Amino acid sequence: MGRLSEQETDAIVRDLRNLLDASDLGRQFFDKLQGGVSFDGENLRLIDYEKPENNIFEIVTELPCKSGTDSFRPDITLFVNGLPLAFVEVKIPDNKHGIQAGHDRINWRFAQEKYRRFTNITQIMVFSNNSEYDDSEAVPLTGAFYAASDYTRLFFSRFREEDETIYQRLAPLSPDMEDKILRDTNYAAIKSTPEYETNKSPLSPTNRILTSLFSRERFLFLLRYAFAYVERTTAEGVKTLEKHVMRYPQFFATIAMRGALAVHGRAGDRRPCFRREYLPCGGVTMWREIGRKLCISALLLLLAFLLLDISFASAQERMYEISEEELTQLEENLRELSNVNDGQREKLTNLQEMLKTSEMRLEASERNSRMLSVKLDWLSKELTEQTSSLENANRLLKEYEEEERRTKRRVERQRNIAYVLAAIAVIFCAVK
Repeated sequence: MGRLSEQETDAIVRDLRNLLDASDLGRQFFDKLQGGVSFDGENLRLIDYEKPENNIFEIVTELPCKSGTDSFRPDITLFVNGLPLAFVEVKIPDNKHGIQAGHDRINWRFAQEKYRRFTNITQIMVFSNNSEYDDSEAVPLTGAFYAASDYTRLFFSRFREEDETIYQRLAPLSPDMEDKILRDTNYAAIKSTPEYETNKSPLSPTNRILTSLFSRERFLFLLRYAFAYVERTTAEGVKTLEKHVMRYPQFFATIAMRGALAVHGRAGDRRPCFRREYLPCGGVTMWREIGRKLCISALLLLLAFLLLDISFASAQERMYEISEEELTQLEENLRELSNVNDGQREKLTNLQEMLKTSEMRLEASERNSRMLSVKLDWLSKELTEQTSSLENANRLLKEYEEEERRTKRRVERQRNIAYVLAAIAVIFCAVK
């Protein structure tokens, strides 16, 4: 198919925009992101997963996300072929309240229908205060975290890199490119500061998670394999939809599994041993065995290679086979993993209940604080009135004392006059 016209491009964008208006956590859009869009009898891929160099990767700082008169600006937005699929929020180091405030704000925004398109198109987000993790925290607030979209409450996960050589493979940043980026973002003045040199290090917490998740091959791997939609039914019979993203152990297990499949492939055999399916089991992308339709997590499949000594069929069959005993073992491992997940889910539920209890206590404390503030204001007014009354009493007392002194002086003068008159009278009588 030749180059699309402007009208044809507008038609595809209009269809994608309509998909992003749905209240499905972006599921229909995600399907297009995986399988492409149909146009004029052909399938057009939105992303070339096989050849990263065929894609256009871009970043923009403080891009306004508008909905009518409302808008907000993520710190950094990441684009693949013009699609804003990820964003990054950075906070001041060691500022726990900043991370918590960021979580609260994004939870509020993702719950608002006016930001539905933004929520649905966002595949992954990162929040970081450029600090190392504090594993003693029940609610993660220190470090760099990532999450998938959700309409109710986002679940932020830690990421621990297992391939430390990835940082050594980073291409050096040329001084000209560095200056260009700083000028373009209006941050040229910070280049000479010690904080800039520290934060520029590829081994800082924020830069580590950005390298781990958003290196081109890693980013495309995440978009292709790391997400799954999970349908649940509550005890009240209400159906819910969740979007899960791989935790880092599942992520690296899947990478290892892909490597194991590549190693055990047959020379000249172009048919894949497995067919990819996106089945919601435990929040990770699952794989289905040809012919058996068995849902096995990436981790269990890797264990099958490493622990169960699964062998490939002969070169003539060129097909992966598994014995009944090994299949039984895999099913048992899957049940054990399910029990572990149930335990982890129960712990998560308990943590969420603890968080709700803490929030209720915080609200009660805030109410008490407001009541105390009102009482304090009342007492302050009473104190002011009493102070004013005391000042009036002191003023009256001073006036009374002054009047009493004047009265004493007047009486003293009158007494002295009486003495003088009496003396004159005595003198006058004596002269007669």
